Parts: sequence; structure tokens; C-alpha cells
Amino acid sequence: MSTSRDARRRILVIANATAASTAVANEVRWRARAGTTDVLVVAPLTPPPAGARPAGWDPEDVRVEAKARLQVALAALAQAGLNATGEVGDADPLVALDEAIGRFNPDEVIIATHPPGRSQWLAQNVVQRARDRHRLPTTHLAVDLEQERWDSEGGAVQPPTVLDDPAEEP
Repeated sequence: MSTSRDARRRILVIANATAASTAVANEVRWRARAGTTDVLVVAPLTPPPAGARPAGWDPEDVRVEAKARLQVALAALAQAGLNATGEVGDADPLVALDEAIGRFNPDEVIIATHPPGRSQWLAQNVVQRARDRHRLPTTHLAVDLEQERWDSEGGAVQPPTVLDDPAEEP
């Protein structure tokens, strides 16, 4: 039985350092469980703030770093049994999201950030602004990479914090 392209689910993941986390891979795998799913991972560019740029800073280094993060994320998703594609996005996560939504037409969005207090995206209210702009089911994962490293080294296992899950909305 063949599946039409329209029947495929489309999940858009936007994340920076957290893109390659176990939490993101597990969340995408769980959401893709119901059938054939296309996954697009967007890794926005993350230049250092203008006042914190070191001497000799090269903007191309930011693109190289974003591509490296993206490759690690795609490998983590592949290891979780998922086939995903990826792209580097604009430095503004909302612009990167807008552009990816326009091309990919997702059914849902996963935004992965660092936990509150450590996330620039949360400080900029990116998750709520994305929801307001696009009205798509949007899951926000707060991923503690330090905790994940600890867990992988035999520490106590804690699930990621899903701050907002559209599947639980009435």
C-alpha cells in the first residue's frame, strides 16, 4: 500500500545546541510513531553578541558551527530510527522558523531550548511568539544538556521537561 504525500506527517524541529539531544530524538520518535513522517531540523545561525565577538571573528565560522550542530542532530535522529533532513537557518529563530514553515508546511513544530534561566530564546519569548504567528501545534522542550551528559555517564535518569505539549491541550 502506498502512502500519498498528503498523508505524510511533517514535523519541523528548530533548535541550536539542543538539536542533537536525546530528548529531541525521543520526542520526534514519539510524535512520528503513528506512521510515515517527514522531519526537518533547522539549526539557526548563532553569532556571538556584537560586544562579545573575539578579535579575528569570522562570520563564516558561525555557519560552519551551525552545519556541524545540524550534522550531529541528524545523526542522533538517524540513530533513533528517524529519517530527517536539515538546514541552517537565519540567526533570528523566528525568521528561520517563518522561512522553514513556508517551504516545509509542517503539521507541528518542536522548539527545543535550554532550560528557563539559561535560554536566550525563552528570554526573547520565541516559543509564544512562534505560536502566535503560526497557530500550529507547537511543543516546547526544555533540554538540560548537562543533565543528559550526566545521565549518559550513569547518573540518575530524568525525563526532559516538556513545558508545553499540544497533545495535552483540551
